[in-house]
Amino acid sequence: MLEHDQALKPIAIGMNKLLLQKLPCAYDLNDEVARIAASLPHDSAHLLSHEMNLFDYDLSSLVDLENSTPHQLRTRQFDLFDVEIDLQEDSLPLERGSLKPGALCLLPVRVRNNTPIELRDTVCLSYHLLSSEGTLIQWDNERSAFQKPLEPGEDRVVNLGLRIPTRPGLYKVEVDMVWEGVAWFKDRGGETKLIDIKVA
Repeated sequence: MLEHDQALKPIAIGMNKLLLQKLPCAYDLNDEVARIAASLPHDSAHLLSHEMNLFDYDLSSLVDLENSTPHQLRTRQFDLFDVEIDLQEDSLPLERGSLKPGALCLLPVRVRNNTPIELRDTVCLSYHLLSSEGTLIQWDNERSAFQKPLEPGEDRVVNLGLRIPTRPGLYKVEVDMVWEGVAWFKDRGGETKLIDIKVA
């Protein structure tokens, strides 16, 4: 690209894959990538003054290369927010005891990745604090990131840091996942789990 200006145009980069378009060309492959990127978490980057889409995962997990053409890229059918979460209640039976106000306790949660991409430290386990009737008290709370990426099809127990409310009473904790800078999984149809706690 340095020696032959206007010979190649960078379109997208994801993990260890760089997509370039050979020039001159009658169509703009960037339009097709932008169409796909509109519905997926992404950012922008520059390579030798060319702007391109930046994905935090492997492009081959997003695009059906066998059935795509340069004129029309076909995305794979999957849900980026398809993650199962299960509370390990036997390890920390919150609903059967009282907790001290303001204390930080660990709630073991099993997380299974049903997506085709690995979940890294930008995807965290978190929770929403609700009243005993289900009214929202606080949406944003402590995050617990994966120590290492969670591969597709893999499951792992993550200790969720849970900050106990300072006021005594009955509460509900809604365990959720969050993709930082993108969305809460609940807002994209992801499942959540509820657990009751009693603060003495």
